[in-house]
Amino acid sequence: MAPKWEEFTFAELIKGGALEIGDGYRAKLSELGGDGPIFLRAGHVRDTHIDFSGVDRFDRGLAEAVAAKMSRPGDVVVTTKGNSTGRVAFVEPNMSPFVYSPHLSYWRSLEIERIVPGFLRYWSRSNYFRDQLAGLAASTDMAPYLSLVDQRRLRIPLPSPSEQHGIAITLGALDDKIALNRLMSETLYEIVRAIFKSWFVDTEFSTDWRTANLSDVCEYILSGGTPNTKITTYWDGDVPWLSSGETRNRFICRTDRKITQAGVDNSSTRFVRRGCTVIASAGQGHTRGQTSLMMIDSFVNQSVIALAADAIVVSDLYLFFDLGRRYDEFRQISDSQSSRGSLTTKLLGELRLVVPPRDLIAKFDQTVRPLVNRIGLSVEEGYVLTSLRDTLLPKLVSGEIRVTPNLHISLTGSGKD
Repeated sequence: MAPKWEEFTFAELIKGGALEIGDGYRAKLSELGGDGPIFLRAGHVRDTHIDFSGVDRFDRGLAEAVAAKMSRPGDVVVTTKGNSTGRVAFVEPNMSPFVYSPHLSYWRSLEIERIVPGFLRYWSRSNYFRDQLAGLAASTDMAPYLSLVDQRRLRIPLPSPSEQHGIAITLGALDDKIALNRLMSETLYEIVRAIFKSWFVDTEFSTDWRTANLSDVCEYILSGGTPNTKITTYWDGDVPWLSSGETRNRFICRTDRKITQAGVDNSSTRFVRRGCTVIASAGQGHTRGQTSLMMIDSFVNQSVIALAADAIVVSDLYLFFDLGRRYDEFRQISDSQSSRGSLTTKLLGELRLVVPPRDLIAKFDQTVRPLVNRIGLSVEEGYVLTSLRDTLLPKLVSGEIRVTPNLHISLTGSGKD
């Protein structure tokens, strides 16, 4: 039987000098818009990583004033307000320094021989933290909020530093591979996008090129619907169902939720085949106008518009890479031409696009298809690795599976390695 790990409150660890927690800098709009330190808002903390796209920056002259709220490698970042409260990320050594916003807190190990930063990282993604966060949320009628006072009450079990280190290395290796797959997918995507731009955007049109309405080059343009969420027999089946928020992923290999055949039969959801382009027609923040490529067959909800290329005129890949570069245009036409500020199938159908000769589109497909297929494999492998990590994480952090200093893994109480 493995020895029981000693448990501490954050307040005890802070008092003992092993841990520091803090919140962010309350920036004024007049302080932003420069080319100085990055200002990281809660919306940039994703479920899997920190997304630096579209971040604001301070003026260079404010670098000293914001230094106390600057990130350091090894920090655990946690969102503290709103529906995303409790989302966590880790500051990697290769990240550019950034300033925390008020809706972010950081947890920083000051004695790595007592609290290994990597262990703190994975504890923050375990049920130890999630269950305490849920308890805090249940104790108030206010919107979700994790105050510094509440954070001091958190309790964390600490194994020996060597075992903390082993847990961090084991789970970190999986996260490193997940991150590598994400980087490779992004790189391949940028390569294909550059090829598209070179062939079809930064070139003079020949006489055999023409323009057409989007509706003239599509097999169909449609949106879907949502099965009644109060009828449980419509949900948790084996039929993929896509919502607009999932268009944050450029390549859709899985959906967050699935429905049953009864859910399909008794709702206005619509079938979308693999290869279609899907666009978020509504949604909060930056969601509206985001574009993704379906790598699977799926049904879609009412906030997703799906476009299937007419193969006689254009290809699925040509359509996806053309529409994928028009985010700002989608936002502009939905703001100016829709009474509800959303995209519609009619608005998209009237959109004009360039139609090159079909043999040139076929050559483009032949050139980039292997790269797109590799992206799909990389994304799918990421799901598998994430599932493995999420299976191991609670068992390692709870001590059900132990990691010895040489990274040998054993089951607690089994007597077997």
